Amino acid sequence: MSFKPTRTALYQQVTEHLRREIAAKEPGARLEPEHQMARRFSVSVITVREALRILTSEGRIARHPGRGTFVLPPEKVSTGRHVAILIDEDVSHPQSSQVYLRIAQALRARLAEAGVGSRLYVGQNPPGNPKPELNSPEFLVDLEAGKIGAVAALLAQPSSSWVPVAERQSLPVVGFGGNFPAGVLANGPFFPPALEVLKGLGCRRVAALTWFGFITHHAERVEAFNRLVSEHGLETRPEWVQYGENPSVLGAGWEAFRTLWMAYPEKPDALIISDDMLFKGFLPAVSELRLNIPEDLHVVVRTNKDVGILYPFPITRFELDPKAVAEALAGKLQQLLRGEALEEPLTLVPHVLLKENVLTGSKRIRELVNYR
Repeated sequence: MSFKPTRTALYQQVTEHLRREIAAKEPGARLEPEHQMARRFSVSVITVREALRILTSEGRIARHPGRGTFVLPPEKVSTGRHVAILIDEDVSHPQSSQVYLRIAQALRARLAEAGVGSRLYVGQNPPGNPKPELNSPEFLVDLEAGKIGAVAALLAQPSSSWVPVAERQSLPVVGFGGNFPAGVLANGPFFPPALEVLKGLGCRRVAALTWFGFITHHAERVEAFNRLVSEHGLETRPEWVQYGENPSVLGAGWEAFRTLWMAYPEKPDALIISDDMLFKGFLPAVSELRLNIPEDLHVVVRTNKDVGILYPFPITRFELDPKAVAEALAGKLQQLLRGEALEEPLTLVPHVLLKENVLTGSKRIRELVNYR
């Protein structure tokens, strides 16, 4: 059969026809492959894929790579409500971290495979400048209108502007970070394993580029870091610990590193960088100061997988996988949507030590524990 050009787009015609076909099939029935549908309907594979994407978001089918597309039971069909994936930040800003978009992309794909529709909502706040009240008007409008069935807050505060509405509607809510009772934490211990790595490499004098967020008790954090350094038999100096620069500020890390490097004639032989955006600011300082990495300085960085940062010299990385975060969030959302209680409300997705990025020639590092 073929569809004729009308005011209704071809993918919409294919979608409607497949809805009727699916309604007549038994749950679990397998649909024909995309290319066969395309030939049968005399349309492109792209048109078929768009139709299948819509049907997946409606909960009529589930798509499993390598296995096929299957009809879901009628109770899985969406009532028009979707999962809101919320990033209360202007993601179009050049300094916006890519990790939240990576998590959102993986989460949407994972939910679609399970037949759960989703929509991404973003805010208007500049990066690195969280506000106590939500700044995402579209999200608030759809929430009040009852269009949202659950919320995954990737970067948002649990404020009075939306949480009471979600509670009144009994919506499942999960979050990325420690601000929500259910969700995923990705900030496992970093400084202790980083110091173990540096000690294993024979380093003695440790500097740090870090950011403690929008808190006022910086002195306590610095004291805790100094204590950790001492406990590992290493040394640091106050000027070698730079912690006040927001990673989202253009060039963050550049002036901070220059300050710590020029503070004393004696230089640190190791540097811990707690954020990959600070690492981006650190790179031009390396060139400006004509440093050789790792001969002059061993570097350990906490970073995120697949965010497009190049590492032009050997470093050690503790890496977070956004897909692992998305998988954990999706699992919790599906449980809550089924009305099941969460046995583990908060899941820790750790940064993994990438041994293949550890400096060559350093044999002791391979004897260290793989911190997970």
